[in-house]
Amino acid sequence: MLRLASIPKVAILLTAVWLTGCEKPPQVEMDAAKAAVENARSAEAEKYATPAFKALQDSLASGLAAVETQNQRFALLRDYAAAKTTLTGVTTKSTQVIESARENKERIRKATTEAVDKAKAAIDTTVAMVARAPRGKESKDVIAQWETQITSMTPQLQEAQAALTAENFTQAQKTADAISQQAATLQQEVGAVITKYEELKAKAKGRRR
Repeated sequence: MLRLASIPKVAILLTAVWLTGCEKPPQVEMDAAKAAVENARSAEAEKYATPAFKALQDSLASGLAAVETQNQRFALLRDYAAAKTTLTGVTTKSTQVIESARENKERIRKATTEAVDKAKAAIDTTVAMVARAPRGKESKDVIAQWETQITSMTPQLQEAQAALTAENFTQAQKTADAISQQAATLQQEVGAVITKYEELKAKAKGRRR
């Protein structure tokens, strides 16, 4: 039979067991996971690796929710193992997400740069074609219109280049594509005139023989 004098000792022993048996929330893992997501955000993963970044955020939310679930349980029954695994996974995966964002951004930068260069080349080609167009009273007004169209492309090209420098790739691509399309249309028109002129010239030459 338990003596009354031993009760305080038993209470102290149970308290000690309770204190040592209570698992603490994985604060280190939580802090690391939160920092990992912010690092990915700073690396523009939200913009250039959107699905992967969203998945990273969801994993963080899941890990934090798992911690909170265990916090609500009786102290001796808390188990943060699953939460730790999820949170550690967030920290690990963040490196891949950041690398993916950087690769995607560079790929988009390269494609946009090529589009801007293509637009510039299209303008240069159009200028050269107009220079080859036959001059005369009948073509004077048409050539003036062509030159006006070419002139209007110059500020557009500058806008595309400025957007590229500012890393506004979507706008730069859109503007560059518009320039290329406009130049292509003008080249077709100028080319048709040049071809027709060459045909007429060849016929006239044939008659003189």
